[in-house]
Formats: sequence, structure tokens, C-alpha cells
Amino acid sequence: MSLSILLVSLHFTRELGHFTRGFRHFTRELGHFTRELGHFTRE
Repeated sequence: MSLSILLVSLHFTRELGHFTRGFRHFTRELGHFTRELGHFTRE
């Protein structure tokens, strides 16, 4: 395995980590929003 491939895969893994964390945050916000919308429609 050459060094460049290793560096690229490392960079990709870190980017994927950022993306996953952002996505988890986004889904949590979406969950809050849906729950609020549920309360609003029930009123």
C-alpha cells in the first residue's frame, strides 16, 4: 500500500466522520421539528 493511498483513505475516513456527525445532528433536529409539528397539529 503506497503512502498516497493511505493518506487519501485517512482523509476520506475523517470526512465521512464529519458527515456522519452532521447527519446525526440533522436527524435529531428533524425529530424535534416533527414532534413540535405533531403538537401543533393536535392543538
